Amino acid sequence: MQKNGMLFGFIGLILLCSAFVSYLLRSKAVFTFFFFLASCLSLGAFLALSFQDISRILSSRQAKYSANVTVSILALFGIVVVVNLLVVEKFDKAVDLTTDKWYTLSDQTLSILQKLDHEVKIFAFFSSNPQSEIEKRQYDQVKDLLAMYHR
Repeated sequence: MQKNGMLFGFIGLILLCSAFVSYLLRSKAVFTFFFFLASCLSLGAFLALSFQDISRILSSRQAKYSANVTVSILALFGIVVVVNLLVVEKFDKAVDLTTDKWYTLSDQTLSILQKLDHEVKIFAFFSSNPQSEIEKRQYDQVKDLLAMYHR
């Protein structure tokens, strides 16, 4: 039984990793669901077959201390995430650290934008399905640049 339990645990972890990779690759949802369901069943079999060993390990003093440290680390991580969200929400400012000030509008450009009395429409032609990272990066750069000009 011990060997079967370990085998189910190992297979369950492999299937869980496969489900994660399938999700990241945006494969068909059926494959992701299949891998996830199979991993849940396999890990459930592992837990059922190895229940006594797991309960013995979890009741040890070392496991209790490890659980305490894990909870403390997760609490610290949660505090850092909450503080980060509050700071980003309150102080959402971009700083241009490039030497040539690539991401900063010049004073002349800002004055021209203030003098405009009607809406300006800009048309940019990009692929709706970018094939390469370069196309995606160019799209993001143009989008960010146009966002700077938006009032």
